[in-house]
Amino acid sequence: MNLRTKFFVPVAILVLLTGSLSLYFVRTMVNDLVERQVASREANMWSTLEKAATSEIQRVYREIDKFGGKGKGEATFFTRLPQVLEAYALAMRGNIDDENDPIVQQARQQLRQLFKTIIPAYRRDTGLPDLKLHFHLKNNRSFARVWRDGWQTKRNGKKVDISDDLSSFRDMVVTINQGEHNPLQGIEVGRGGFVIRGVTPVIGPDGRHLGSNEVFFGFNGVLDIIKVSPLVNYAVFMDARYLAVATALQDASKYPLIGEKFVYTASTDRAVTSPLIDINLLQKGATAPFSKSVKDHYVTAFPIHDFPENRGRDGCGPEHCRTPGFH
Repeated sequence: MNLRTKFFVPVAILVLLTGSLSLYFVRTMVNDLVERQVASREANMWSTLEKAATSEIQRVYREIDKFGGKGKGEATFFTRLPQVLEAYALAMRGNIDDENDPIVQQARQQLRQLFKTIIPAYRRDTGLPDLKLHFHLKNNRSFARVWRDGWQTKRNGKKVDISDDLSSFRDMVVTINQGEHNPLQGIEVGRGGFVIRGVTPVIGPDGRHLGSNEVFFGFNGVLDIIKVSPLVNYAVFMDARYLAVATALQDASKYPLIGEKFVYTASTDRAVTSPLIDINLLQKGATAPFSKSVKDHYVTAFPIHDFPENRGRDGCGPEHCRTPGFH
């Protein structure tokens, strides 16, 4: 091997090594740049989704407030009808503490007769299936559920026409019949589950408080109105402790329990939402909005507060939280 060859080989190796090192550093820089771009895009995507979720939560709250205000406005109108005040005046001549009092029953029939003509017009003009208008006496007993024909409630599976006591589970009725009798609105659990209620006082011509009435909307029906995007679906779950009140949700085949703590009540697309929901999500979302990625979906659970907690959404105790979720 001559001297030229001896010098050439190390130089060739050095050039090859330098080239390999350069390629390594280029690959490293490219990979690092790609990873940073991907991370940046992911961060931007999550930020966008988080903002969208926050906006959607606020929209849901606004819609609930809007329906509560609508119910309150309609209820106020019906309290002013002379025939309604006449029925209350008649009921007060009876014993309103007796659920079977015949004079109260006669007054209830007067209300039914009045609304036989009003309800069909309401259905026609609003497109809603029924006018859910409920009159209450001042002692927190039901006076008349005008959408029911000839009966008030069920007892031992039988339809009965009585002035049943609401005080054990209707906080809004109890509240408006006390104190200053101010109008109220909000979500409250009823026999059929969640409802958005607007409640107003019934005041006699002499200024005496006679009771209250309400117009309410089933939350499940409101879901269909709230849903405006095909990319967003909602599911609603209730604290299982309220099953004693929401008797219509006690069929576990239709309304299954999640972790024995929450009850499925409704969804805009159950086939899509059900696989995405678990007890961990619901528990975390019961006190504050909580989001995570599940099966290529961005899922957020957040609390909706019932009465009276809906009047101050900062901090809801577990006994006053309703947890819907959307993706």
